[in-house]
Amino acid sequence: PSTLDVMVDRIEISGVELFDTDAVEGALEVHVGEVLERAKIVRSAQNLQTLYRSKGYEELSVRTELVRQKISDGSVETILRIQVKEGKPSRLVKVSFQVARKGAGGIWPKIEERVRSRMKIQPGDAYDQERVIDTKREVLEALAAEEYVGARILGTNEKASEAPKDLTPLPDAARWLELEFKVDIGEKVNFGFRGNTQFTVGRLAELVKAQRLAGFGEDYVTDIRKRIEDEYRNIGYAKVVVETLTFEKVDAREKHVTFVIHEGKRVEIDSVEFDGYSAFSPRELRTEFFDRAPNLVQLRYYVPRDVDRAAELLVEWVKSEGYLSARLITVNKSYVGETKARLLVYLYEGERTLVESAEFEGLEQLTRDQALDTLGVTEGKALNLFVFTEGIEKLKARYRNAGYLDFRVINEGTERVVTYADENRKARIRLELDEGPKFTVNRIEIEGNERTQKSVILHELSFKPGDVLKDDLLAESETNLKRLQIFSGVSVRIFTDSERPD
Repeated sequence: PSTLDVMVDRIEISGVELFDTDAVEGALEVHVGEVLERAKIVRSAQNLQTLYRSKGYEELSVRTELVRQKISDGSVETILRIQVKEGKPSRLVKVSFQVARKGAGGIWPKIEERVRSRMKIQPGDAYDQERVIDTKREVLEALAAEEYVGARILGTNEKASEAPKDLTPLPDAARWLELEFKVDIGEKVNFGFRGNTQFTVGRLAELVKAQRLAGFGEDYVTDIRKRIEDEYRNIGYAKVVVETLTFEKVDAREKHVTFVIHEGKRVEIDSVEFDGYSAFSPRELRTEFFDRAPNLVQLRYYVPRDVDRAAELLVEWVKSEGYLSARLITVNKSYVGETKARLLVYLYEGERTLVESAEFEGLEQLTRDQALDTLGVTEGKALNLFVFTEGIEKLKARYRNAGYLDFRVINEGTERVVTYADENRKARIRLELDEGPKFTVNRIEIEGNERTQKSVILHELSFKPGDVLKDDLLAESETNLKRLQIFSGVSVRIFTDSERPD
């Protein structure tokens, strides 16, 4: 059967020296308090094998034993014993590199020197797979630093060898291996720029470097070209065109790519028109569009990314005016000559949502009008969800600053707060409140002041016994104490006074 129908009370692990307890326990699929399953025992042993082999320990053996024994209170305890025999690791005699392509003779010694100075696997070390991966990464990073593109590690070869004669003392090993990395260095690529006046060569080279760090794909030249064009468009050169010229030295596996930049002229916004609206005037929409736009658009420069952002922010403003279904359809452009762009912003305005009713459950300390004013809600007026969301936070702050520190909105974050009717034209608001008790200060206790007089601390507090305890007074008192800069840490806590449970 796959299940042994026994509960594991304790797991004992012996023979582990290479790993810490957490690493070994993380490999186990058997846990204390669970019904023991044979499949989990088998998988746990396999996981341990994998863990050890990744560090070069291929001789590992795992033995499991289930023991039931009586303990002091007379009950029977079930113990799973896992006995590990680590054995000896496979170790490396030599680490070498085989370069798979011609034309690497001049550069490879420099690359190899750098890699060897930084790689974490050396002759005599256990055959640790994590260190092998680190070495592969070092090779690729070194080649990238020398402007080689498309470099790959084609694989590793290992072969048995005799123990090295120059290692003293000679560590124990199950077997000795020679490890060889097969490397394809790719091709050396360098870049040049022509026609640039708005950006320095250094700035354009940074764009290439950023793309290199992100990873060169198969069509890396196109990726860099698009990145340069985007950089120009982001400062208003919307008609920029970048061409590429490529020169190759096939025998040397070298390539030089020149980006020829036709910057054109900076494009200004000639006009902005709108479609799909009825409640607002074109002047009103245009004013809100430019007021919310990023700086360059405010200066009337056409930056596609910033224009889209301004249009999105305009829609958010339309929503704040009660048109909750409003959305941006698209922004079209047309050029007038070489330096002017006309924009047409298509909106879907939708129907306006009005507050039909606002109800409160548990409201006692404020009047209904006070609560509505704090929430920024007026019955019969448009619902602004942004103001309403901020209003809930203001309502909570108002209560806390009146001493109701446990105040909460019970249904906050649920669909019961705002419900809609008549195809979203009407909104009904309902808030379920738990005001909680009003807190007053009965006692002030001070802990941790070994050298500072109690009176110094009390002087910095913004409340005293008998005062209503307000949220802002708590924060202000903590700030005052920290400002003294004589304490390593300060915290102000409130708790129910056992002498005054009310």
